Amino acid sequence: MVVVGAGVSGICAVARLKHHFGEGALDITVYERDVDVAGTWLQNHYPGAECDVPSHFYCFSFAPNPGFTRYYAPQREIHAYLSHVARAHGVYDTVRFGVEFLGARWDEGAKGYWVTTCDAGSVGAPRPVETTSFANFVILSSAALNRPAVPEFPGARDFKGPIFHTARWDDTFDATGKRVAVVGTGASSIQVVPALGPKAAALTVFQRTPPWILPRGNYSYPAWVQWVFLHIPLLLWLYRIFLWLQRDVIFFPAFKRGSLGERYVKSMCTSHLAASVPDPALRARLTPDYPPGCKRLLISDDYLTTVARPTTTLVTSAIARIDATGIVTADGVHHDADAIVMATGFQVTSFLSHLALTGRSGVPLSVKWSDPNAIEAYRGTQLSGMPNMFVLMGPNTALGHSSMIFIIETQVEYMCAILARMFRVGAVTVDVLPRAQRDYNTWLQRDLAGTVWGGSCASWYKLPDTGKIVTLWPHSTAHFWWTLRQPDFGDMALAT
Repeated sequence: MVVVGAGVSGICAVARLKHHFGEGALDITVYERDVDVAGTWLQNHYPGAECDVPSHFYCFSFAPNPGFTRYYAPQREIHAYLSHVARAHGVYDTVRFGVEFLGARWDEGAKGYWVTTCDAGSVGAPRPVETTSFANFVILSSAALNRPAVPEFPGARDFKGPIFHTARWDDTFDATGKRVAVVGTGASSIQVVPALGPKAAALTVFQRTPPWILPRGNYSYPAWVQWVFLHIPLLLWLYRIFLWLQRDVIFFPAFKRGSLGERYVKSMCTSHLAASVPDPALRARLTPDYPPGCKRLLISDDYLTTVARPTTTLVTSAIARIDATGIVTADGVHHDADAIVMATGFQVTSFLSHLALTGRSGVPLSVKWSDPNAIEAYRGTQLSGMPNMFVLMGPNTALGHSSMIFIIETQVEYMCAILARMFRVGAVTVDVLPRAQRDYNTWLQRDLAGTVWGGSCASWYKLPDTGKIVTLWPHSTAHFWWTLRQPDFGDMALAT
C-alpha cells in the first residue's frame, strides 16, 4: 500500500490504518519529497504564518493537544504537533523522505498499480532516474496547497534582489530597512504584510482584488487553561465540540446567498475596515465589490492597519513587468523594490493533473481532466475507473468556514470502512460505478449554485475558464460526515 505525501492527510491515513488493522498488518510505504512530515505546515514558514481555524479544532480527534498556546496556533506549533502525532503513531517508520511520486499505472492482470518515483532532488533534471514498484492500493494524500502559483511576469529574471513565493520563504532574508514589494492580497499576504510592515523602510502591496476581512481576535491560553485541558480531557473534548458547532451553526449559514448571515458578516467586515483605515479614499480601494465569502473570507487584526501606515503604499494598477530594480505597473509607474514577495497562492484547481495517473481505460487522468467538466470524484474520495485508489482532499472537499482536518478524518474513516469490507469478503479490487459518480456530482453542482460561491465573482474556488466549482463542499461539515458515515456498496463494484 502506497501513501503519497506525509502531510496532515498522510499522517492521518497511516495512523488510522494502523489503528483499524493493527501494527504491521499492512505493508505501508509513504513517499514524501520533503525532509520531514507536516506538508503545508513544513513548507509555509513565512513570518506571521498561522492557522485560521481555532487550534483545538485544527487537530485530530484521536490526538487532541492540550498544549496549544493560542486560539489560532502559529505555524511552528502546528508543525511540532504534527511531528509529535507522526512519532506517536509510527508514521515516521513508514516514510521514505526525499522521494517524489510521479505517477501510477493500473495493471488489470496484477490487480494493482505500477508506481513510479524518483529522487526528489532530480525533479526538473533532463532525465531523472526513475524507480518502479508495485502496490495493490494507492492513497493520494498530497495537499492542494503545496504547488505555488507564481505568475510569469515579464522581466522577473532580471530583478537584482531576492524574489520568492511565501511557500518557498528565504530564511536568510531580513526586511529591516529594505523596500519590500508584496504581490497579492490573499490569505498568505494578510499574514506576511503585518510581519514585514514594521521592519521595512517602505512596503508596497500590489492588490488585484480587495478581500473581505473579519477581525481575528487571537489570544493566548493561560497556563491554567492548558493544565485543565491536560488533566480533564472531557472539558477539552466539550470545547472542541463547541468550536465545531460554532462553525457549522453560526458561520456556515453566512455562505448561503442572500441570507441574514451573509449580511451580518458584511456588516462586521465593513465595521472592521472603517475602524482600521481612517482615510476614506484608501478605505474605498480596500472595499470589495462582491459578496463576502464569494472569494475566501479572511481574518486579521493588523493587515488593514499595516496597509494604512505612512510607509505602506497600496497599488491597484495591474503589474505589467518586473525589471532589475522593481515593478512597473500598467499605468507606467515604476515601483522601486529591494525584494519581492509573491503571495500569489497555489495551483488548487489543477488537483492531480500534474501526476501521471492511468486507470482501467488506459487514458491518463490528466487527459480526461483536460475537459474541465470531467474534474470530479465520488464523495471527494474515489475516482471511477481508478480502482483501489483513494484521494484525500479531492475535488469538492474544501471548506470556506471550518477545519479541513475534520474532512480528512472523515475521508480516512470512510476509506478504512471500504478496506475492512474488502478484506472481510476477500475482494481484491473496488471501483466506483460511473453512474454513481455522475449522479453524485450532479447533486453537488446543483447545491453549490445556491451558495455565495456560485456568484459571479472570480476566485480560486472555480475553474478559470468555465467557472465550475471543483474545490468546495456546499454544505456543513456535519453534512459531509453524514454523507460519508458509511460506504454505499451499491455504488461500487467489488471483485474477488
